[in-house]
Amino acid sequence: LQDCVTVQSGPRDCVRKVPGTWTAVHTAEQAAATAAGATYVDPLPWFCFEERCPAVVGSTPVYWDGIHLTATYARSLAPKLAAVFSPT
Repeated sequence: LQDCVTVQSGPRDCVRKVPGTWTAVHTAEQAAATAAGATYVDPLPWFCFEERCPAVVGSTPVYWDGIHLTATYARSLAPKLAAVFSPT
């Protein structure tokens, strides 16, 4: 947000593509989970849609420094995490 928000910018200026490094980490984590007999939960849909990752969802900033989640966005993920850990 520090770099993409300007007087002339809009929300679309604060959207980026899924980083290539994320894909490599995702593949390694998924393989490790499979090898351990665990279930892998893909968090990408919590942050991106159609390969586009916004810096703001609704009116909530996602990252406070480009990498780390804001406390507000992290709290908004609680229902998603609860559903993963306690499926109905």
